[in-house]
Amino acid sequence: MNALFLAERAKRHCQPTDDVLTRLASSHQGFGEKEYLAACQLLVSAGNETTFKAAANAIVLLARHPDQRRLLVDDPALLATAVAEVLRYEGVPQASPRRVMLDTELAGVKLRKGQEVVALLVAGNRDPAKFRDPGRFDVRRHPNPHLAFAHGTHLCLGANLARMEMQTMIGRLLQRVPEWEVTSVDYGESFHVRGPSYVGFAGTPARLRV
Repeated sequence: MNALFLAERAKRHCQPTDDVLTRLASSHQGFGEKEYLAACQLLVSAGNETTFKAAANAIVLLARHPDQRRLLVDDPALLATAVAEVLRYEGVPQASPRRVMLDTELAGVKLRKGQEVVALLVAGNRDPAKFRDPGRFDVRRHPNPHLAFAHGTHLCLGANLARMEMQTMIGRLLQRVPEWEVTSVDYGESFHVRGPSYVGFAGTPARLRV
């Protein structure tokens, strides 16, 4: 992947185009090779893999909760809250590492400046202090302060785009196929970016590869 991005960088130095890689490759950005590659890798993983795995989670969850799927078929205005609930109920980013900036205490545990901690975002999304009946999948849940896009200064830059993509995908799918049944799901071995690697459907030998 790095070799591909470096080749594209060299190409855009000679023949600039109106796209994000040209901007990243531009000397005006002050990016060296390391920074350029890091930005490209981030766009692929954070801007692509997370969204299609979240969409695959939606397909599985709506199959397993046909009553909630019917609510969306009958009222597409619920798509926004449904997407938020998919992200909360079956989060794709499982955890997020952080470095402690000041000595502090959290839930009775003393944390020292410079220590690294890992926040389990999916655990926060099932916190009964924040969510009523957190184990229930509810496409009408509101408010829904989930942590799928992190929070505060660490909020995902592509959050609005991801929401729009998921709402469009789910809406189109429900228009064309209002009912479906999932027979098998394989989540693979990924922890950090968790989601189905494929989904099997009833009535067809084909699988939705994601």
